[in-house]
Amino acid sequence: MSYAGTLAALESRLRDRWTETAVFAVGESINKPDPPAPFVVFDVETDPARIVTFGDGGYHRTSGRVELTIYAPSAGAGRGLVMEIAERLAALFPTGADVEGARLGAPGFGRVLVADGDTGWLTADVTVPFHLDLRYEAA
Repeated sequence: MSYAGTLAALESRLRDRWTETAVFAVGESINKPDPPAPFVVFDVETDPARIVTFGDGGYHRTSGRVELTIYAPSAGAGRGLVMEIAERLAALFPTGADVEGARLGAPGFGRVLVADGDTGWLTADVTVPFHLDLRYEAA
């Protein structure tokens, strides 16, 4: 288990299990579907690690969040569709699950809003907190 391996496993979990919409990672070129259709943007944010045990073979804990941002055309199902997608995405990351050492917390849901600068799209976030304990060796 490594930090990079865990972050890759979180992304793989989404890409392998989610087939309803296109998925883009932050930093990838995002081309909105034509005709307009929902899509998801994936990111992982982490906080600085902190020591949770001392001595040789101790552990550092990194806390973070899987951020899933849903975009959907405001025409048609609109708000209801965004909320349904949010619930199905959250189910991919159940509370208490272990993903390559990352222990998942309870998903949180953001408000459904008009996407910045684009009144034809709605957006909402699903945030899944996690913590990861990594062993370190004293120098």
